[in-house]
Amino acid sequence: MANHGVASFDYTYDVFLSFRRGVHRAFIDHLYKALDGIDIKTFKDDDKEESTTEEEETNPDLIEKIERSRISVVVLCKDFPFSTRCLDEVAKIMECYEKKTMQVVGLFYDGVTAADVRWQKEDRAYGKAITQHKERLRLGEESDKIKTWRSALSRVCDLIALNCDKKYETELISMIVKGVSVRLPPLRLQIKDVIGLDSRFEEVKSHLDIGNNDAVQMLAICGPPGIGKTTFAAYIYNNIINHQYIAASFISNIRDKPKVEDLQSTLLKDRSLDEWEMELDRYNKVPEAFEFLLKSFGN
Repeated sequence: MANHGVASFDYTYDVFLSFRRGVHRAFIDHLYKALDGIDIKTFKDDDKEESTTEEEETNPDLIEKIERSRISVVVLCKDFPFSTRCLDEVAKIMECYEKKTMQVVGLFYDGVTAADVRWQKEDRAYGKAITQHKERLRLGEESDKIKTWRSALSRVCDLIALNCDKKYETELISMIVKGVSVRLPPLRLQIKDVIGLDSRFEEVKSHLDIGNNDAVQMLAICGPPGIGKTTFAAYIYNNIINHQYIAASFISNIRDKPKVEDLQSTLLKDRSLDEWEMELDRYNKVPEAFEFLLKSFGN
Protein backbone atom coordinates (compact mmCIF):
# COMPACT_ATOMS: atom_id res chain seq x y z
CA MET A 1 0.00 0.00 0.00
CA ALA A 2 1.16 3.52 -0.76
CA ASN A 3 1.26 6.08 2.02
CA HIS A 4 -1.10 8.98 1.55
CA GLY A 5 1.20 11.80 2.64
CA VAL A 6 -1.36 13.36 4.99
CA ALA A 7 -1.31 12.78 8.74
CA SER A 8 -3.64 10.12 10.15
CA PHE A 9 -6.77 11.89 11.42
CA ASP A 10 -10.40 11.36 12.34
CA TYR A 11 -12.25 12.87 9.37
CA THR A 12 -15.96 13.59 8.95
CA TYR A 13 -15.91 14.90 5.37
CA ASP A 14 -13.91 14.03 2.28
CA VAL A 15 -14.22 17.52 0.77
CA PHE A 16 -14.90 21.02 2.10
CA LEU A 17 -16.05 23.51 -0.54
CA SER A 18 -14.91 27.09 0.10
CA PHE A 19 -16.70 29.64 -2.09
CA ARG A 20 -18.32 33.10 -2.06
CA ARG A 21 -22.02 33.30 -1.19
CA GLY A 22 -24.40 33.66 -4.11
CA VAL A 23 -21.64 33.69 -6.74
CA HIS A 24 -21.86 31.02 -9.46
CA ARG A 25 -24.28 29.06 -7.32
CA ALA A 26 -25.17 26.72 -10.19
CA PHE A 27 -21.50 25.72 -10.62
CA ILE A 28 -21.11 25.02 -6.89
CA ASP A 29 -24.34 23.00 -6.83
CA HIS A 30 -23.29 20.94 -9.87
CA LEU A 31 -19.84 20.30 -8.39
CA TYR A 32 -21.38 19.24 -5.09
CA LYS A 33 -23.80 16.86 -6.82
CA ALA A 34 -21.00 15.34 -8.92
CA LEU A 35 -18.89 14.65 -5.83
CA ASP A 36 -21.83 13.40 -3.78
CA GLY A 37 -22.93 11.22 -6.70
CA ILE A 38 -19.84 9.02 -6.36
CA ASP A 39 -20.08 8.87 -2.56
CA ILE A 40 -17.49 11.57 -1.86
CA LYS A 41 -18.83 13.09 1.35
CA THR A 42 -18.77 16.83 0.73
CA PHE A 43 -19.60 19.82 2.92
CA LYS A 44 -21.16 22.87 1.29
CA ASP A 45 -22.07 25.74 3.60
CA ASP A 46 -25.71 26.30 2.65
CA ASP A 47 -25.99 28.90 5.42
CA LYS A 48 -23.99 31.21 3.14
CA GLU A 49 -26.92 31.27 0.75
CA GLU A 50 -29.24 32.49 3.52
CA SER A 51 -26.86 34.86 5.31
CA THR A 52 -27.46 38.58 4.81
CA THR A 53 -23.82 39.43 5.54
CA GLU A 54 -20.50 37.69 5.14
CA GLU A 55 -18.61 40.08 7.36
CA GLU A 56 -19.39 38.04 10.46
CA GLU A 57 -16.94 35.89 12.40
CA THR A 58 -16.55 32.35 11.13
CA ASN A 59 -18.50 30.24 13.62
CA PRO A 60 -16.79 27.45 15.60
CA ASP A 61 -18.95 24.77 13.98
CA LEU A 62 -17.68 25.75 10.53
CA ILE A 63 -14.10 25.79 11.78
CA GLU A 64 -14.56 22.23 13.05
CA LYS A 65 -15.95 21.12 9.69
CA ILE A 66 -12.85 22.52 7.98
CA GLU A 67 -10.63 20.69 10.45
CA ARG A 68 -12.52 17.43 9.87
CA SER A 69 -12.22 17.52 6.06
CA ARG A 70 -9.57 15.64 4.10
CA ILE A 71 -9.49 17.98 1.11
CA SER A 72 -10.57 21.57 0.60
CA VAL A 73 -11.55 22.91 -2.81
CA VAL A 74 -11.21 26.71 -2.79
CA VAL A 75 -13.08 28.49 -5.59
CA LEU A 76 -11.17 31.76 -6.06
CA CYS A 77 -13.50 34.07 -7.96
CA LYS A 78 -13.34 37.87 -8.24
CA ASP A 79 -15.74 38.41 -5.32
CA PHE A 80 -14.11 35.87 -2.98
CA PRO A 81 -11.71 38.27 -1.17
CA PHE A 82 -14.43 40.85 -0.50
CA SER A 83 -15.86 38.50 2.15
CA THR A 84 -13.93 38.40 5.43
CA ARG A 85 -15.68 35.12 6.13
CA CYS A 86 -14.14 33.61 3.00
CA LEU A 87 -10.74 35.01 3.93
CA ASP A 88 -11.01 33.49 7.40
CA GLU A 89 -11.95 30.17 5.81
CA VAL A 90 -8.93 30.09 3.51
CA ALA A 91 -6.67 31.10 6.42
CA LYS A 92 -7.96 28.14 8.46
CA ILE A 93 -7.66 25.84 5.45
CA MET A 94 -4.01 26.75 4.98
CA GLU A 95 -3.40 26.30 8.70
CA CYS A 96 -4.70 22.72 8.37
CA TYR A 97 -2.54 22.21 5.29
CA GLU A 98 0.56 23.29 7.22
CA LYS A 99 -0.33 20.76 9.92
CA LYS A 100 -0.51 18.08 7.19
CA THR A 101 -4.10 17.20 8.04
CA MET A 102 -5.57 18.49 4.78
CA GLN A 103 -4.89 18.65 1.06
CA VAL A 104 -5.90 21.77 -0.87
CA VAL A 105 -7.03 22.30 -4.45
CA GLY A 106 -7.39 25.87 -5.67
CA LEU A 107 -9.61 26.91 -8.60
CA PHE A 108 -8.86 30.19 -10.39
CA TYR A 109 -12.38 30.99 -11.53
CA ASP A 110 -14.20 33.75 -13.42
CA GLY A 111 -11.11 35.38 -14.93
CA VAL A 112 -9.02 35.31 -11.73
CA THR A 113 -5.35 34.44 -12.27
CA ALA A 114 -2.67 33.07 -9.97
CA ALA A 115 -0.91 36.46 -10.15
CA ASP A 116 -4.08 38.24 -8.94
CA VAL A 117 -4.28 36.00 -5.87
CA ARG A 118 -0.57 35.79 -5.12
CA TRP A 119 0.41 39.47 -5.40
CA GLN A 120 -2.90 41.16 -4.49
CA LYS A 121 -2.05 44.37 -6.38
CA GLU A 122 -4.18 47.35 -5.47
CA ASP A 123 -5.53 47.81 -8.99
CA ARG A 124 -6.87 44.24 -9.08
CA ALA A 125 -9.78 42.63 -7.20
CA TYR A 126 -7.77 40.87 -4.51
CA GLY A 127 -5.69 43.93 -3.70
CA LYS A 128 -8.75 46.22 -3.67
CA ALA A 129 -10.55 43.86 -1.31
CA ILE A 130 -7.69 43.77 1.20
CA THR A 131 -7.45 47.58 1.10
CA GLN A 132 -11.19 47.91 1.76
CA HIS A 133 -10.98 45.56 4.74
CA LYS A 134 -8.03 47.49 6.15
CA GLU A 135 -9.93 50.75 5.96
CA ARG A 136 -13.25 49.41 7.25
CA LEU A 137 -11.72 47.45 10.13
CA ARG A 138 -9.07 50.11 10.77
CA LEU A 139 -6.25 47.61 10.50
CA GLY A 140 -2.66 48.35 9.54
CA GLU A 141 -0.72 46.43 6.91
CA GLU A 142 1.30 44.74 9.67
CA SER A 143 -1.73 43.62 11.68
CA ASP A 144 -1.94 39.87 12.29
CA LYS A 145 -5.29 39.60 10.50
CA ILE A 146 -4.11 41.27 7.28
CA LYS A 147 -0.83 39.35 7.23
CA THR A 148 -2.67 36.07 7.79
CA TRP A 149 -5.11 36.73 4.94
CA ARG A 150 -2.38 37.80 2.52
CA SER A 151 -0.17 34.85 3.38
CA ALA A 152 -2.99 32.30 3.06
CA LEU A 153 -3.99 33.60 -0.39
CA SER A 154 -0.39 33.55 -1.60
CA ARG A 155 0.23 30.03 -0.34
CA VAL A 156 -2.82 28.65 -2.14
CA CYS A 157 -1.04 29.55 -5.39
CA ASP A 158 1.88 27.30 -4.46
CA LEU A 159 -0.36 24.25 -4.26
CA ILE A 160 -2.39 22.23 -6.73
CA ALA A 161 -4.40 24.79 -8.67
CA LEU A 162 -6.54 24.72 -11.78
CA ASN A 163 -7.18 27.60 -14.15
CA CYS A 164 -10.86 27.32 -15.00
CA ASP A 165 -10.99 29.75 -17.93
CA LYS A 166 -11.80 28.43 -21.41
CA LYS A 167 -13.18 25.15 -20.04
CA TYR A 168 -16.74 23.92 -20.32
CA GLU A 169 -18.41 23.41 -16.95
CA THR A 170 -18.90 19.68 -17.48
CA GLU A 171 -15.23 19.25 -18.43
CA LEU A 172 -14.12 21.35 -15.47
CA ILE A 173 -16.24 19.45 -12.96
CA SER A 174 -15.00 16.14 -14.36
CA MET A 175 -11.38 17.27 -13.90
CA ILE A 176 -12.05 18.39 -10.32
CA VAL A 177 -13.83 15.16 -9.39
CA LYS A 178 -11.01 13.07 -10.84
CA GLY A 179 -8.38 15.18 -9.08
CA VAL A 180 -10.18 14.82 -5.76
CA SER A 181 -10.83 11.09 -6.20
CA VAL A 182 -7.19 10.15 -6.66
CA ARG A 183 -6.27 12.05 -3.48
CA LEU A 184 -8.74 10.21 -1.28
CA PRO A 185 -7.79 7.01 0.54
CA PRO A 186 -9.07 3.68 -0.82
CA LEU A 187 -12.68 2.68 -0.33
CA ARG A 188 -13.44 0.44 2.62
CA LEU A 189 -14.69 -3.10 2.04
CA GLN A 190 -18.27 -3.97 2.93
CA ILE A 191 -18.16 -6.76 5.51
CA LYS A 192 -20.65 -8.37 7.89
CA ASP A 193 -20.35 -10.08 11.26
CA VAL A 194 -17.72 -7.76 12.73
CA ILE A 195 -18.75 -8.38 16.35
CA GLY A 196 -15.75 -9.39 18.41
CA LEU A 197 -13.16 -8.41 15.80
CA ASP A 198 -12.04 -5.22 17.56
CA SER A 199 -10.03 -6.97 20.25
CA ARG A 200 -8.52 -9.40 17.77
CA PHE A 201 -7.50 -6.52 15.52
CA GLU A 202 -5.85 -4.66 18.40
CA GLU A 203 -3.76 -7.74 19.11
CA VAL A 204 -2.69 -7.97 15.45
CA LYS A 205 -2.07 -4.22 15.30
CA SER A 206 0.46 -4.48 18.12
CA HIS A 207 2.63 -6.63 15.84
CA LEU A 208 2.46 -4.28 12.84
CA ASP A 209 4.28 -1.03 12.24
CA ILE A 210 1.24 0.68 10.71
CA GLY A 211 2.09 3.85 8.81
CA ASN A 212 5.68 2.84 8.08
CA ASN A 213 6.11 3.47 4.35
CA ASP A 214 9.67 2.19 4.23
CA ALA A 215 9.12 -1.45 5.10
CA VAL A 216 7.28 -4.39 3.53
CA GLN A 217 5.32 -6.28 6.16
CA MET A 218 3.57 -9.63 5.94
CA LEU A 219 0.87 -11.14 8.13
CA ALA A 220 -0.30 -14.76 7.82
CA ILE A 221 -3.78 -15.73 9.06
CA CYS A 222 -4.03 -19.51 9.33
CA GLY A 223 -6.85 -21.90 10.17
CA PRO A 224 -9.36 -24.36 8.71
CA PRO A 225 -11.99 -23.26 6.16
CA GLY A 226 -15.10 -21.45 7.35
CA ILE A 227 -13.78 -19.83 10.55
CA GLY A 228 -13.80 -16.27 9.15
CA LYS A 229 -10.24 -15.73 7.97
CA THR A 230 -11.29 -13.68 4.94
CA THR A 231 -13.69 -11.58 7.03
CA PHE A 232 -10.96 -10.87 9.57
CA ALA A 233 -8.48 -10.04 6.80
CA ALA A 234 -10.99 -7.59 5.32
CA TYR A 235 -11.52 -6.03 8.75
CA ILE A 236 -7.76 -5.56 9.16
CA TYR A 237 -7.57 -4.05 5.67
CA ASN A 238 -10.32 -1.53 6.43
CA ASN A 239 -8.63 -0.39 9.62
CA ILE A 240 -5.13 -0.20 8.16
CA ILE A 241 -6.07 1.85 5.09
CA ASN A 242 -8.16 4.29 7.11
CA HIS A 243 -6.77 7.83 6.60
CA GLN A 244 -3.32 6.64 5.56
CA TYR A 245 -3.02 5.33 2.02
CA ILE A 246 -3.68 6.64 -1.46
CA ALA A 247 -3.50 3.20 -3.09
CA ALA A 248 -4.44 -0.22 -1.76
CA SER A 249 -5.87 -3.50 -2.99
CA PHE A 250 -7.58 -6.45 -1.32
CA ILE A 251 -7.20 -9.67 -3.30
CA SER A 252 -9.22 -12.58 -1.95
CA ASN A 253 -9.19 -16.20 -3.17
CA ILE A 254 -5.63 -15.96 -4.40
CA ARG A 255 -5.71 -19.63 -5.44
CA ASP A 256 -8.26 -18.68 -8.12
CA LYS A 257 -5.67 -16.37 -9.74
CA PRO A 258 -2.87 -18.77 -10.71
CA LYS A 259 -1.04 -16.37 -13.03
CA VAL A 260 0.99 -13.31 -12.15
CA GLU A 261 -0.84 -11.41 -14.89
CA ASP A 262 -4.20 -12.12 -13.21
CA LEU A 263 -3.00 -10.58 -9.96
CA GLN A 264 -1.57 -7.55 -11.74
CA SER A 265 -4.86 -7.09 -13.58
CA THR A 266 -6.80 -7.21 -10.30
CA LEU A 267 -4.55 -4.54 -8.81
CA LEU A 268 -5.01 -2.19 -11.75
CA LYS A 269 -8.78 -2.65 -11.74
CA ASP A 270 -8.96 -1.76 -8.05
CA ARG A 271 -7.43 1.68 -8.62
CA SER A 272 -6.79 3.87 -11.64
CA LEU A 273 -3.61 3.54 -13.63
CA ASP A 274 -2.63 7.11 -12.75
CA GLU A 275 -2.70 6.23 -9.06
CA TRP A 276 -0.76 3.01 -9.36
CA GLU A 277 1.95 4.13 -11.72
CA MET A 278 3.20 6.70 -9.20
CA GLU A 279 3.99 3.87 -6.78
CA LEU A 280 4.66 0.85 -8.97
CA ASP A 281 7.36 2.69 -10.91
CA ARG A 282 9.34 2.81 -7.68
CA TYR A 283 9.61 -0.96 -7.53
CA ASN A 284 11.23 -3.33 -10.00
CA LYS A 285 10.43 -6.60 -8.28
CA VAL A 286 6.65 -6.67 -8.38
CA PRO A 287 6.43 -9.93 -10.41
CA GLU A 288 8.81 -11.64 -8.00
CA ALA A 289 6.63 -10.53 -5.09
CA PHE A 290 3.54 -12.07 -6.72
CA GLU A 291 5.40 -15.31 -7.36
CA PHE A 292 6.33 -15.41 -3.69
CA LEU A 293 2.70 -14.91 -2.67
CA LEU A 294 1.58 -17.69 -4.98
CA LYS A 295 4.18 -20.11 -3.68
CA SER A 296 3.44 -19.22 -0.06
CA PHE A 297 -0.36 -19.17 -0.04
CA GLY A 298 -1.42 -20.69 -3.33
CA ASN A 299 -1.65 -24.25 -2.09
